[in-house]
Amino acid sequence: MRISHSHGKTALTSWKSPSDPSIGKFSMGIDPAMSIPEIFIWKEGSPYYRSGPWNGQAFIGVPRMNSVYLQGVRVANDDQGTVYLTYSFANESLLDYFQLNHEGNLVELYWDDGKKRWEIGWLARESECDYYGKCGEFGTCDSKMAYAYVSGIGCMVWYLELVDIQKFSENGVDLYIRVAASEIGTCSLLSVFTYHNFS
Repeated sequence: MRISHSHGKTALTSWKSPSDPSIGKFSMGIDPAMSIPEIFIWKEGSPYYRSGPWNGQAFIGVPRMNSVYLQGVRVANDDQGTVYLTYSFANESLLDYFQLNHEGNLVELYWDDGKKRWEIGWLARESECDYYGKCGEFGTCDSKMAYAYVSGIGCMVWYLELVDIQKFSENGVDLYIRVAASEIGTCSLLSVFTYHNFS
């Protein structure tokens, strides 16, 4: 498999929807404007995801780059202005492929012969922090939405949505929520923690 970006043409485009194969909002390729190769996914031409720079062995912004699924990734330059990405799965007896889905996520799927179906091996975007520019300039994104410490239990951490919480006037616990600075109207460029008495 070879993915490239040359003369303004991207290698992969998404479907419009799961049942409509016409060209969707997303495209994916190597950004030729970068001095060090990076994979980009664009939404209607604007950056939506990026992999981080290629260091010769891995894209440094992909946490699972050293997993068995992604060890076959290579980046090369054909000396004619085309930087391209190739991929070969370590286990040649297995079937797998990449898909840029209609939601703008690059997905690797492999065939599970025992279950007789395609299974997800890897996703480019696995958390809110994987969106391009999620926390703005000079911001640092942390996929953990909140934490609390309760005597007798210890530290509890939430990674996804907060569901079914209540604010008590007394006998609650402090829930620390990380939010973007822009959401609380401060001039700070970094995200901050706020807390309320929740249980």
